[in-house]
Amino acid sequence: MSIIDVKKLFGFDSYVEKIEVPEVPQCRKQDIPVPSSLYVFNKDALNDLLMYLAEPINDCLYISGSAGCGKTSLVLNAAGYLKWGVQQITVSAQTEAADLIGRPILKKGEIVFEYGVLANAMKHGEILLINEIDLMKPGELASLNDVLEGRPLTVTQNNGEVIKPAKGFRVIVTANTKGNGEGFGNYQGTKILNVAFLDRFRFLEMTYPEREVEKRIVQKCNPKLKEDFIEKILDMADAFRMTDKGEGDNTLSAPFSTRALVRICCMLGQSDKITLNKALDMSYGSKLPEEQRAFVTRMCLDFFGNKASERN
Repeated sequence: MSIIDVKKLFGFDSYVEKIEVPEVPQCRKQDIPVPSSLYVFNKDALNDLLMYLAEPINDCLYISGSAGCGKTSLVLNAAGYLKWGVQQITVSAQTEAADLIGRPILKKGEIVFEYGVLANAMKHGEILLINEIDLMKPGELASLNDVLEGRPLTVTQNNGEVIKPAKGFRVIVTANTKGNGEGFGNYQGTKILNVAFLDRFRFLEMTYPEREVEKRIVQKCNPKLKEDFIEKILDMADAFRMTDKGEGDNTLSAPFSTRALVRICCMLGQSDKITLNKALDMSYGSKLPEEQRAFVTRMCLDFFGNKASERN
């Protein structure tokens, strides 16, 4: 294990001064994420994440928030800076516990056991990152309760092998809901999770980045954009976000995420022939019903006037 000076690494005063991180080869080099040069940390969210990573106290971490607000990227970028391996999986209603633990497979004419992300994370002291946890069946998740409390994993399909969690093993899950359902219909297929399962977690609720953080993200992804344009597109993003859970004709059925904002600005940086209207429609508007799509186009014209239809 190596000791990381948090302030020196991230450049700010956090809740914790130092974090103990598994070293290679225990934490495998190929499992360490590569941080994005475009990523800008939300210090509050990073603080909460670092506090969990430093001392989980037999907890797991549940990160909830709207689509595209940066839940997964927060974990991957922080782990990349810390040089901490990550085993990542995105689950669905078809995912079984065996997909996380592992199963016997036929390889070169022989039956061998292939470890899943959970088993690998436990063996190597890595972070297990499960995305869309509220899509998985609660009954399948219940089989993980003992492991989530820090107990060894018994792999019955591999002759009863017992895997003890290596120092550094952490479990982080992400979801658009907090495991208690979602009332607006934006996240179809999400499930109400078992309270006994949820009791194993501490919770971090994320929202879209603060304006100054989102501004820095936009500037990084497209340095050519002018200050007044950035301010206007951020104003437009705020306006869209005020409607995504409202009522009436102007309600938007999909959140306007930071991911969509970055996509628009990156597309504008790709070619001076693409218009803002085109980038907005390809990145966001075209996924909406026609009346909402038209509303998004009108909003863009309200903010940018004829410039929305002009080439850069």
